[in-house]
Amino acid sequence: MKNNVSLFFVAETNKKYVAINTAIFKRRNGEEIVIDRDETYYTVLDGLLSMEWNSIYVCDGEIQDYSITQEEADTLQFVRFEIEDDVDSDYYVEPII
Repeated sequence: MKNNVSLFFVAETNKKYVAINTAIFKRRNGEEIVIDRDETYYTVLDGLLSMEWNSIYVCDGEIQDYSITQEEADTLQFVRFEIEDDVDSDYYVEPII
């Protein structure tokens, strides 16, 4: 079941594609969680990636564990992206914070 919770990212990248698998965030209590999504929309222009993740959820890496509210999503602290395994070796994406 899709939710209406979204995250937005702006990052520098050297490619015109996105190879981000998931993202790690820290909750207010210090717990790190993996966030995945059902939909990704992005544009890359002059090395700047603008990306929207829709219908996000907390994931254990294999199955959707549980939904997250927009209120909680808004309080998460970004830690890092997890990149796809089959990406070009020189691919990079660095969030602009």
